[in-house]
Amino acid sequence: MRVPATTAITTTNGLYFIHFKDATTGFRARTGIRAPGAAGNFRLAIHADGTNLSLGANWPQDLLFDTEYFVVFNWNATTGLSELWVDPTSQASPSVAHTGTLLNSFMVGLALRQSTEFTGFINIDNLLVGLSFADVAGVGPSYQTFGAGCANSVGIATNTVDSLPRLGRTTTVTLGNVPNPALALLLIGSSNVTSATFGTLPLELTPFGAPGCSARVSDDALQLFAFGIGGVPYPLSIPNDFVFFGLQLYTQGFVFDPVNALGVAASDAAAMSIGL
Repeated sequence: MRVPATTAITTTNGLYFIHFKDATTGFRARTGIRAPGAAGNFRLAIHADGTNLSLGANWPQDLLFDTEYFVVFNWNATTGLSELWVDPTSQASPSVAHTGTLLNSFMVGLALRQSTEFTGFINIDNLLVGLSFADVAGVGPSYQTFGAGCANSVGIATNTVDSLPRLGRTTTVTLGNVPNPALALLLIGSSNVTSATFGTLPLELTPFGAPGCSARVSDDALQLFAFGIGGVPYPLSIPNDFVFFGLQLYTQGFVFDPVNALGVAASDAAAMSIGL
């Protein structure tokens, strides 16, 4: 979801925009925005019974206009409990909860329905409805290093991203701590166990003239050369297609530098999981 900067929050009750509903006018887990509590632009809130948001549970941190957030919410018909997550990576991620008193209603749909006072817009994409957290957010986006690189002339090249990999977005992979300027090869592969080119991974590169270096990523997905000053960035565009949801990929860079007989030094290797 994304809330445009033109949105005006004119009521303390909050402005709801989404909730579950029964076959008539029974609403549950009404979710919306309220005025910020501190330095942000707005605050998310949820009410299990679908009434005044100010009487429900508020997300503790303020959020920003024109910024995309991955939001998950639920309602339990047996207990009346509703929970709300913002940018979760698993069900154990931080959440807020509100318990209502209206139980055992049968929900038939999800309503995108703005409150009377709401004159703005909310942008929503990749909407999923399911019976569990795993149904809609079972695979969270992640990017974590799993193997160390080896030293180039200025140190070991880092391997980071500017944002977690999500469907329909661009994640920029950057090799940092490299010579200035730098020329590098970035490998994006589907395995960190085996490679059609390298065989079993990791492959120790000492016999090839790069002592202490290892190739940790298969090269079957993508190879590219990149040139950068102060770092080597590569924008990785992820299609907005659920065939990529939960896909696990691996990245590692090789910086061209005459620090050894092979003339390259490996960066840290990272594992990435594509989420919503």
